Amino acid sequence: MNHIEMDIDDDFEFFCPMTGRIILGPEVFEPSAAMAFYFIPEAPDFQLLNEAYASILKPLLNEDAQDAEDEYSVDHEVFDRFAQAILAEHPNLVLFSFTSHGIACGPVSSTVHICIDFAFRCDSMD
Repeated sequence: MNHIEMDIDDDFEFFCPMTGRIILGPEVFEPSAAMAFYFIPEAPDFQLLNEAYASILKPLLNEDAQDAEDEYSVDHEVFDRFAQAILAEHPNLVLFSFTSHGIACGPVSSTVHICIDFAFRCDSMD
């Protein structure tokens, strides 16, 4: 299984399984050196942290979906196709989807997708 989905509460903390550093917590979001990408659809915020996977992403994008700063404009549909393609091609990647729930003017939820490269070697860190 390359995709793990979890419902989380306000006190949840996620530590990178490869580096041991905290990635996600109540007041924390710090990308890990072992992260391939992350996606926060409600923001929307997508970051490809390892350009080695850009060859999978770029064919899925519209021509205007890449801005001058090499950031990618990714919607939910493109993200779903990218995640399926990359996980099928790279079994060392595991996508974690963490969903928190709350109440605003009714029930609301928010999901953070974090992809970890389980082939990452800690000795390659600075």
